[in-house]
Amino acid sequence: RTDHSSPIVDDAGRVVAGRHTRRDGCLGGVELHVYRAGGDPQGERLCAWDAMPTSQCFAPDGAIIATADHRGAVPVFRVDAEGARALVAEGSHQCVRCLPDGSLVGIHHALFQPPEPFHFAGAGKHGVRRLLCNLTGMTRAECEAIAEVSSFEAPGDGGHPIQSFLLRPRGEAGPHRLLYWVHGGPI
Repeated sequence: RTDHSSPIVDDAGRVVAGRHTRRDGCLGGVELHVYRAGGDPQGERLCAWDAMPTSQCFAPDGAIIATADHRGAVPVFRVDAEGARALVAEGSHQCVRCLPDGSLVGIHHALFQPPEPFHFAGAGKHGVRRLLCNLTGMTRAECEAIAEVSSFEAPGDGGHPIQSFLLRPRGEAGPHRLLYWVHGGPI
C-alpha cells in the first residue's frame, strides 16, 4: 500500500511527480516518483535519496526542485536521475517555484530570520539568494541581538546523529528555564 502526496505537474501536463510513501507497517520509505502519460501506473523512482522530500516544482530542463529536512534546516535541492544536489542550503524554504530562466522564488526563514519571500539565482555556493522584501519588519541583526544559538548532536538509535539547537537570551547569565521542543527528525 502506498500514499501519494505533494503532486506537481509539468507545463505540458504530461508528467506528474510527487512523494511516494510505502505503508508497510514501518516508518520511512518516502521517495520521489515520476509518473509519465502512458507510462507505468506505479511511476518510477527518481533516484536513491535518503531524505523525506517534498516536491515543489519542475525546473525548465525537467529536473525536480524539492525541499527536504536536513540537520535542522529545509534546503532546496535539484533532483534528477543522477541524485539530489543542494541549491540553497542555509535556512528553511517552502512554497518554492521555478521561474522560466531557472531561478527560484519562495519563502525563506531561519532561526534568526522570520519568513520572507526570496529570489535565488545560480547554483549551490555560487548562487545568490536575496530577500525580495521585509514583510515582518524584523531584520536578521535584530533577531540575533535577542538570542544566541548553539548547535550540537547527540547519538540516536543505531548511532545516527540527532541534531539540536539551544537558544539562550543574549548576554544574560543563567540559570534559565528550558523549553524542550521535539520538532521533526530522522525516521
